[in-house]
Amino acid sequence: EAHYFRTADYILYNPNVLTADDPAGPYPSHDYWDLGESSAGHNHWAVYQEFTDIATGAKFLFVCFHLQVPNNDDQIRENQTNSMLDQASALGRSLGVPIVYAGDTNSAVETSHAFDGPRLAMQARNVVDAFDVAASRSNTKYDSANNFSRVPPAHAKYIDGFFLSPGVAALSWKLLLDLSGGRFVGTIASDHNPLLVDVVIPY
Repeated sequence: EAHYFRTADYILYNPNVLTADDPAGPYPSHDYWDLGESSAGHNHWAVYQEFTDIATGAKFLFVCFHLQVPNNDDQIRENQTNSMLDQASALGRSLGVPIVYAGDTNSAVETSHAFDGPRLAMQARNVVDAFDVAASRSNTKYDSANNFSRVPPAHAKYIDGFFLSPGVAALSWKLLLDLSGGRFVGTIASDHNPLLVDVVIPY
């Protein structure tokens, strides 16, 4: 598809578990939202898809995002999050479905950030961080970004997250790291560690 590189965010799913629905309502059929420009003049995006769980019939809207990068752009990240929440909640209301957000906030509670704008925006809309509500958590001492370091940073800084609208529950939250003696072995596939969250969608 022409211009498919424009967002650099993708949603991969198992078609034996989920059916990708065509979002309905008074919205264009495209599957991304413009969140506005970054300080470098580049636009940032959130991509979305409505899904139906084949086994239960539960429907939900899944939103994947990647926010502004530099540490000193906390207000821009908060603004981008509010833009995403405005657009996602409008579509979610139209479809009558709960929303799961997942992505890279590029923000955490640490000295390099004046404030954690994305999470403040989420909290103001009653969208919870799955980390805060999950019944169990694993590998919480590690950062979600590893910086391609052979020894993964262990400061409990999570710039990646799952965020849940009211009605969605989190059973577990887990960072996945394949370590031997506290070190990555072989090729480090990404500068972020995979984050696995087990959620329950109402139906």
